[in-house]
Amino acid sequence: MGFLDMFKSKWKHSDSRVRLRAVESLDDQSSLLHVAKSARHEDVREAAMARLEDAFLAEIVKTHSDMDIRRLAFERLTDQVLLADISRDSNISSDVRMAAVGRLTDQVLLNNIAWDGNISSDVREVAVGRLTDQAFLVGIAKMCAQSDVRVAALERVEDQEVLADIVTTASDWDVREAAAKHLTDQALLVDIAKKPNEPHARRRAVEHLSI
Repeated sequence: MGFLDMFKSKWKHSDSRVRLRAVESLDDQSSLLHVAKSARHEDVREAAMARLEDAFLAEIVKTHSDMDIRRLAFERLTDQVLLADISRDSNISSDVRMAAVGRLTDQVLLNNIAWDGNISSDVREVAVGRLTDQAFLVGIAKMCAQSDVRVAALERVEDQEVLADIVTTASDWDVREAAAKHLTDQALLVDIAKKPNEPHARRRAVEHLSI
């Protein structure tokens, strides 16, 4: 043991075994947070993070200046509400926010993110891509104000009647195109092809008809 080790906290000890035992003996979350944020040795940081509750891991992800430490904390974070909170935080990089959404499975949280106009469209589109609930996807495809988000939802909408309705009623050309791309029901395509006041929709319907 080095002379200076006598004056250090044990988690700063030069011997890795002593450092890890010191971390294992800590029970207080605030102390573990301090070690996770400030320890010089990666093994100590990882050991501290392994024992941190998600709320403290989220604090590191949001506030720490060292990207490697933030990455370690993010990799251990599992709480769905906290991941959703990170995805909404404009002070966090877009890459981290999208990665947080990519870890979400809760359909209500994903739907809320997809609808939130204060969140950047790239993050919202990732949320839509994680949605499996057709009712949520249809609602976004029909009524969302952001066309990019609507298009992302249309990639996952299965209801052919909904797609047919959007082909003929949507005001945004790219939204109508996205709906038409996934419309395969022949009877609905024939109905659209007969509409006299929808020349663009008629053309797209004819292109998709199996003749």
